[in-house]
Amino acid sequence: MTLPAVVSVLFSGLGALDDVSSAKYHVLSPANSDGCRVAVREVSFLFAGSGTVYVVNAAGIGWKVSSWTADDGYEPVSSRNYELKWHSDGGSLLLHSNGDPVWPGLHEINCPAAP
Repeated sequence: MTLPAVVSVLFSGLGALDDVSSAKYHVLSPANSDGCRVAVREVSFLFAGSGTVYVVNAAGIGWKVSSWTADDGYEPVSSRNYELKWHSDGGSLLLHSNGDPVWPGLHEINCPAAP
């Protein structure tokens, strides 16, 4: 193995280890009537926070649909400071602030049909 390949593998492994140790994953309730769920990944470090929103259909296949950033390492989902609502044409995830801004706060959810 060449030195660049070794370095690449090393950094990939360290990145995965960091994700496992610092990221928080949540599957939100409720599911919609078709069994579609919303999953969230949150990360915070010092004065910065961020999150990624995924939609997971009834077959268990997930897609990234949105992301956010937050001030002061705020994690709105871990703080249970959110609303997930389903409508006939999709859903919405609204992230509330505790005084630390979250950008954007509203995330539209569209669930693809299971294959």
